Amino acid sequence: SVSSTKMKLRFLLCLCIVGALAQSDYDEEDGLKEALDPRGHRPVSRGRETYSAGPAAPPPISGGSRYRGRPTVAPVGKLMQEKEEQPDSGGCTHMSEKMGVLCPTGCDLKKTLQKQERNVRPTVEQLKRSVDELTQSTNSVYGYVLDMTAEVTQRQRVSEGNGLVVGQYTDSLETQHAFIKDAVDITFPQNIKILQGVLDKVREKIQRLEKAITSQRAKCQVPCKVSCPIPVVSGKECEDIIRKGGEESQMYLIRPDPLSMPYKVFCDQTSKKGGWVLIQNRMDGSVDFGRRWDDYRRGFGNIASDVGKGHCQTPGELRITNNLNPAEKTNICCVLDAGVLISSTKL
Repeated sequence: SVSSTKMKLRFLLCLCIVGALAQSDYDEEDGLKEALDPRGHRPVSRGRETYSAGPAAPPPISGGSRYRGRPTVAPVGKLMQEKEEQPDSGGCTHMSEKMGVLCPTGCDLKKTLQKQERNVRPTVEQLKRSVDELTQSTNSVYGYVLDMTAEVTQRQRVSEGNGLVVGQYTDSLETQHAFIKDAVDITFPQNIKILQGVLDKVREKIQRLEKAITSQRAKCQVPCKVSCPIPVVSGKECEDIIRKGGEESQMYLIRPDPLSMPYKVFCDQTSKKGGWVLIQNRMDGSVDFGRRWDDYRRGFGNIASDVGKGHCQTPGELRITNNLNPAEKTNICCVLDAGVLISSTKL
């Protein structure tokens, strides 16, 4: 691992420092000692230290008593000695390009470092690969974090928008809740009281109607007696009725139009020799006929209410006219406070 590699490098650095200090100590001690004889501890043998020439060298192969001169070698340009590249794994560079010639301690350190390098290099390569993988993973994670940051920012915007919408809906719901609460607490009780009063009145009316129906049923158990009997005599108009014998002034059934149903009118059979129809107002009570002579001459009333009766082209509901038949004429007797007397007679 990385920690073990660091520990090893620190240990090697300590060894280098210790070796350098030890070498400096050795150099100081060497300077203080006396120069030793190259013979060392070997004893000197007397009489044997003289030089004795050995046998003469054999003559040259070429013959003669001298060697011939050596052939001249063609001058060769100075060769460019390439500097040997030293790996960066420890050692020292002394006066030579090659390491380890004059610095055995550095060479040992170099060998140690090279051995350590053999063990450390695979680990370093593995660490490099791990670092590359971690770099790729980190880049992927960084990209993922950027994407997540953008998404979170967008969701925050959406959340803020949703918060505003929720706030608006909340305010609306609170307003509606307050309105409903007021309606339930105030309006509904008032309406219920009003409806309760209406219901009580309806119940009272129903009770009165039930009493009236009960009394009517009790009365209807006995055959009804006509208080105002209608005479049997009827005709086209009151003049026709008086000619048929209806001489009393009372209610009669007349039928001016044979295609319509007969209806009741009051026939005055005493004024001006009888045969007069007393008109007070319309049968539905919408128009009063107790008017002056000028109103009858000009016509009056609303013609729109007479649609279907054949009088839509006339200027009013009633006027004096003689267009029913060239031989007939509508006469008016007199205008009374209670109504008007009219009759159709032949001229």
